[in-house]
Amino acid sequence: MIKISFKCSESISEQIKKYLKNNPYIEYVDENQLDSQSVIIILINTIEDLHRAINLKGKYHSDMICVVDDETYMFDLLDIKPVLFMKNPCTEDDLSQMFDFFEMKNNNLDYYIEFKTSYSHIRLCAKTIMYIESYGHNLVVHSEQASFVVREKLSDAFFKLQPYGFIQTHKSFVVNKSFIYKKTSHEIILNDSTQIPIGKTFKKLLKI
Repeated sequence: MIKISFKCSESISEQIKKYLKNNPYIEYVDENQLDSQSVIIILINTIEDLHRAINLKGKYHSDMICVVDDETYMFDLLDIKPVLFMKNPCTEDDLSQMFDFFEMKNNNLDYYIEFKTSYSHIRLCAKTIMYIESYGHNLVVHSEQASFVVREKLSDAFFKLQPYGFIQTHKSFVVNKSFIYKKTSHEIILNDSTQIPIGKTFKKLLKI
């Protein structure tokens, strides 16, 4: 059973409940019933909302889905590692990605992404991918185990990985938020000390 607690408007919670209607493994609970296996769905549109999300994450260590009006606080939210960002109001794509997340969480499945290489296909667990960089006409996928050269557009790879906590920081780089150790005005530093540049266009989007 997956416990869900809403920290958002009634219109958002009702929209989500309607989409998840008759789902047998979903239970809606109050905050005092939360634990580390629960999911908090929270609306972020003020600095107070951001601080509230940080406090809730620190207290319960639950997965968090952040509903945002715009991108103002998205970069600040990286510290709490949301499993998903959704727009307000939620789009059909948002709701579909949320449903897929709950399905995988309920089945204790890891999130595997398929990439095309020169001669075959490979499947990598999304949570083990640290970052992806564009290299000529190919991509280099850097995982915890090894690096793989794949034949795919960065935009296509980002589309597949965005629901699992990835952000684009540069026209040539996509990064897994779970591996971010530190961020500055011009780069992101990963846990293994890899330095990822932040492009001017993305600096504006990330509000740096």
